[in-house]
Amino acid sequence: MLSEFVDLLLPRVCAGCGSETVSLCRECVRRLDTDPVCSMPRYGTVKAYGAGPYEGVLRNVIVNYKEHDRRDLGQVLGLMLARAVACALADAPVSSTPVLLVPVPARATSARKRGGNHVEALANHAAEHFIRDKFPMRVAPVLAVRGRGDQVGSGAHARRRNVRGTHRISHPEVVARWPQDVRVIIVDDIVTTGATVAESARVLRKSH
Repeated sequence: MLSEFVDLLLPRVCAGCGSETVSLCRECVRRLDTDPVCSMPRYGTVKAYGAGPYEGVLRNVIVNYKEHDRRDLGQVLGLMLARAVACALADAPVSSTPVLLVPVPARATSARKRGGNHVEALANHAAEHFIRDKFPMRVAPVLAVRGRGDQVGSGAHARRRNVRGTHRISHPEVVARWPQDVRVIIVDDIVTTGATVAESARVLRKSH
């Protein structure tokens, strides 16, 4: 009864198309059921794997999750991220070493606004699918950021300048215990030029 009463006051709408009464309608779920994509970002040194192009229904869902507190979408986006992670692992050399999902750091203002690092939450949702099958994976939130401005609307060079030197290891004692052959996958919600992911990779390589 309480759930129905809340729905009357704040009716749920499809995060993909805006139709009422569901978190995601059947058509939007169908549109999200696509194969992961792979590309080389402008500032990348390794390939980036993603759930799909940042457009259409997927873009709407990510924006609603990220900017409009639609945490009901976390499981769906986490599953899509898990599929992208599986693709990345399938293309990597076979290894028995553990896999760490390292979320890019969130600015303090963004984390306060969104109730935490939303990328870390997505990484946790994705990791659950592997951990459930006894796969050696865990989320390692070991990065922090300072002095970085908002990237929205910035060009490629501006994004690169904006993030350079802004990331640091927040838990160096944790990174120091990582085995030398550990496999690390850096997780971000949206990759455009790859500048943020490249900065995270630079700091992690320097520290390990």
